[in-house]
Amino acid sequence: MRAPPVSPGVAGRAGRGASGWPPPAMSALLRLKAGLFQPGPVAFATLFAIECLARATLTVVLPVEALRVVGDARDVSLLFAARS
Repeated sequence: MRAPPVSPGVAGRAGRGASGWPPPAMSALLRLKAGLFQPGPVAFATLFAIECLARATLTVVLPVEALRVVGDARDVSLLFAARS
């Protein structure tokens, strides 16, 4: 005797556990991704964070590279003072 056919929706959920699909962490990422592409507070905060991260990275990397090139901390300070 053959088993009755199972619909794809029921068969597809067999190995996913009781929590369902998508998992909670994935669901949060999907919501965040959807919020990034719509105007609003999430998109604004993301742009602000990216700009701050870029500025902070330059604030750290440029003096270290200048110290490597110039060789003296006093000269690096003079370069940054002359720049501003």
